[in-house]
Amino acid sequence: MEAVLAAATILGGIAALWYFWERIATLFKSKPKGAPIAQTQQAAAPLDSTVRGHRPFFLDEPINDLSVALAEAKKRELLVFTVIFDETHPQKSRLTYSLGCFMDYHTTKKLVQEHFVVLVGPASDPELRKLVPGDNPLENCLWVVLSPDGEILRREGVYANADEGLKRVRQVIKDFTGRAV
Repeated sequence: MEAVLAAATILGGIAALWYFWERIATLFKSKPKGAPIAQTQQAAAPLDSTVRGHRPFFLDEPINDLSVALAEAKKRELLVFTVIFDETHPQKSRLTYSLGCFMDYHTTKKLVQEHFVVLVGPASDPELRKLVPGDNPLENCLWVVLSPDGEILRREGVYANADEGLKRVRQVIKDFTGRAV
């Protein structure tokens, strides 16, 4: 019995060592030679994963052109849920963090899908830049709700809190469509 237990312990130890050896080898293989750690961590989450392919944030792919979003909003009689960020900011105006928290609940995502046309774009777009107050350095991404005619109905920093995201989305729907959700 002791021999079986000793063999199992040895085999378990070898398996654990093998597992950790493979994990360490994988880490070193993916890191470019001579690249600082900060660069390899930054490369793990490229801009494309936060700007295009917004599936983590929204149920449908957002539009990135204001005129297209406004035309779609008029056609479908919806509001425009706009998120503006500074693509030159080191963290893209905290887009991943703030918008990820704000849109964390599936209920929020469903409400946004049902009541808004979604637009996400950079402040370098001249039409979107007009929606950003002159004194806002976009340290945090900006949320702007527009009427189908382009009138600003609500404008504030994206609040990095799922409860507040749901509450604020519900409030905008109630205030501007008259529907309590």
